[in-house]
Amino acid sequence: MQFDPPRRVQRGHAHTEETQMTSTATAPTRTTRRMHTDDEIDAAILSALTDLAPNDGDLVRWSRVRAQLPGGCGYWQAHEAQHRLWRAGQIVLVQVHGTPWVGLADECSRMADAACARRGEPKRVVMV
Repeated sequence: MQFDPPRRVQRGHAHTEETQMTSTATAPTRTTRRMHTDDEIDAAILSALTDLAPNDGDLVRWSRVRAQLPGGCGYWQAHEAQHRLWRAGQIVLVQVHGTPWVGLADECSRMADAACARRGEPKRVVMV
């Protein structure tokens, strides 16, 4: 009977690669998987939101968009991309009972962001 110890994951610098080492009873193996850049993940999020069907509505659950991101995109890398796009005013983010919903920013949300900036108020996520 073989015992496989838990996997150890090492991340490369600047989210460029992930190295996974596993040991078996015979010999250790090494698998290298490419990590996606921030621009690639941003583009994937915007593409997923752009390609929604008309009957999907203006906002969809973040989990639905997250499922369409390329493989190898980690939880925190996707969350940082979501936050970066929201800060840039490219997407809107609303939380309903703790569940994040996202959509493409429209003219109304851009006007609201500009009004907050003029008043010197920080940008806030709408929570319902």
